[in-house]
Amino acid sequence: MIQEENMTIGELSKRTGLSTQTIHYYLKEGLLPDPVKTSKTWAYYTYDHVERINMIKNLKERYFFPLKVIKGIVGEVSSHKDLTRNTPLSVASDLRKDSLKGKKKIRLSRKELSLKSGVPLRFIDKLEEMGFLLSDTRNGVKRYDSDDLALVRSINRLITAGKGSVEDLRFYRYFFSVLSDEMNFVNNKIIRPGGLKTTTLKEIQGNLNTIKNYFGKRIHRYEERHMAKKYSKRGG
Repeated sequence: MIQEENMTIGELSKRTGLSTQTIHYYLKEGLLPDPVKTSKTWAYYTYDHVERINMIKNLKERYFFPLKVIKGIVGEVSSHKDLTRNTPLSVASDLRKDSLKGKKKIRLSRKELSLKSGVPLRFIDKLEEMGFLLSDTRNGVKRYDSDDLALVRSINRLITAGKGSVEDLRFYRYFFSVLSDEMNFVNNKIIRPGGLKTTTLKEIQGNLNTIKNYFGKRIHRYEERHMAKKYSKRGG
């Protein structure tokens, strides 16, 4: 019988929720360490592979990093060491630190999330189907945190305030891509070239917020001008 630390690829797939095809792809791309081969047709995997896969899933689902960036992160990690400083994950964690300060970490089941947010389970299923709600699955059980709860509540309040629906929010998928591009820019063009020697993460975040706020104001200004012209033509 294979010990807990030694697993076949099928057992690794079952334990992590990752398909065997994806595991093979990650191995080919250098995202996972090679398994221990005992023969030409037999190899086993260890808990190190489980931890690495969980790390990759977390980086994809929580920080929206593309695999190219994730490969750089996992390359700096050993099975017995934490992530080194100034990796994309540490940068992402630091940028979110202020918003998480003072918040008590909660772990909610799917049913608890439904009860606390006041939405039916099918609403939660729809958000997950659309890729908006990112649960943390361990041992086959989905768990949600305070960010997940806040998201569900906010979306529910928005669409119930008028005539909107969850489907109307599909445009946020593009937002995920923008956030990923922004994080890649910060890491590859500012952090890695030594930008932290002349500025701080807080200052970087402040500059990013200023830029985003500016574009938000521009959009409002454009809409106001557009509406003014529209009513002006009607009046004429």
